[in-house]
Amino acid sequence: MLDFFYILTKGGLVLWCIPSLATELTTIVNHAIDEAVLQGQGNLQKWLTSSSLQQIHYKLDNEYQLVFILGYHKTLNISYADKFLDEIQKRFRDQYKEDLTRGGFSRSFPFRATYDEVLSQVEHTEEDAKKLIAGLVPMKRDVVTDENKKPKVNATSNKQSKIAVSKSKASKSKENQMTTPPNASKIDYSKDADAKKVETKRITTSAPVTARPEQGDLEAMAVEASSITSGLVDGFWSKLKKVNIFASKTLTAEDLRTGIDTMREHLISKNVASDVAEKICESVSSKLAGKTLGSFESLTTNIRQAMRDTLVMILTPQRRIDILRDVVDAQKASRPYTITFCGVNGVGKSTNLAKVAYWLTGNDLRVLIAGCDTFRAGAIEQLKTHVARLNNIFSEKESPMIELYERGYGKDAAGIAAQAINYAKLKKFDVVLIDTAGRMQNDEPLMTALAKLIHVNNPDLVLFVGEALVGNEAVDQISKFNQALIDHTHLQSNPHVIDGIVLTKFD
Repeated sequence: MLDFFYILTKGGLVLWCIPSLATELTTIVNHAIDEAVLQGQGNLQKWLTSSSLQQIHYKLDNEYQLVFILGYHKTLNISYADKFLDEIQKRFRDQYKEDLTRGGFSRSFPFRATYDEVLSQVEHTEEDAKKLIAGLVPMKRDVVTDENKKPKVNATSNKQSKIAVSKSKASKSKENQMTTPPNASKIDYSKDADAKKVETKRITTSAPVTARPEQGDLEAMAVEASSITSGLVDGFWSKLKKVNIFASKTLTAEDLRTGIDTMREHLISKNVASDVAEKICESVSSKLAGKTLGSFESLTTNIRQAMRDTLVMILTPQRRIDILRDVVDAQKASRPYTITFCGVNGVGKSTNLAKVAYWLTGNDLRVLIAGCDTFRAGAIEQLKTHVARLNNIFSEKESPMIELYERGYGKDAAGIAAQAINYAKLKKFDVVLIDTAGRMQNDEPLMTALAKLIHVNNPDLVLFVGEALVGNEAVDQISKFNQALIDHTHLQSNPHVIDGIVLTKFD
């Protein structure tokens, strides 16, 4: 039922596998390892590809830096996949513990017999569980029907039971009366004791008491040394639970739960989107689960480092973007470098396009601005004003460094952009900046027009312009913009989506 199974290191070395015969599945495995495992952008236990019919499960072993990954057709509901991964991880670790500790990855790892044994056990257990559940269904119905019937009660036995209960109550009351002495109130000190407790509590809580730490308390000194931070960050990290620094400890999900929950609440309180905070916490948890802490290592330090690594991994672009270098490469190909600006209404697309044009012109590049906002009144006039001001700044040049290509309002934006690119080739412009109309992310006709513009002209860079003021709303905007470009393009295999973000209105 499983299509493939791989055991590999995080460096990419395959230790043992049952490979797939299909080339498509091999590509899916590589993509899953790259995005979900190495980049930490996937779920901890499950990663489902959006471009295929494969369901992929994986498990990380942070102690030995191993990855266990399996896949099957998503129409098959294999409920034992996670349990099977856990058992395979334990068996593989136990069988090759010495080699993994020593780092001897150059040898072969025969594991097929153990793999088949574990798979057979798990499948038999699953079948037995299904049979047991199927056998319990009619028994449950019989119990329900029996409960609905009222049992017959014998009148004679009912009277006898009532008499027995009344006799037992009477005997208990007599015993209580006989065991209670007449002057018991004189020796009852419960009221005085309660009063003394209250008074003692008042005395002890009225004066604050501070405990002086012992001079030889190395644990307190180590914790104090590790908590030298400042500001709000110090308040967050100080909430995390410390680990005993005098003994090695293997971290489990239970050990990480308190710290991860605290980190999630802190991120959300700092206006981080809830789904982003959840992914960061999952990535940190996957990095630390199973890791062994040595002497003088605290949980706070490890969570801090794992969070830093995760943020660096998320913020590192998957693609190198160096506009000036890419412009030079486009010049060698005798074509202009094209950039498309898109976004919602009123975020400052035209204004920031003019700022980018100023920066490019300062690097001795000729810029052509394509006025493709044929919907908003005054959009072309705004671009004309920007071009005139920028040419005045660079008036010492022999020829204008910036020009505007426009065809008025009410025209097809994709056609105007194509004409502008051809004009730039003819006039030897270095860069073409395409200005588009503002649109909401849920406006399907306008999103279809934007996808058409990008599909027809295939720009080198698609930039989303968003406000820094909207907070988590920007996440929804760019996500829906990106999804709309995927849904409305004709290239279903490799659609051109958003390449970067420009944040405006920081002031």
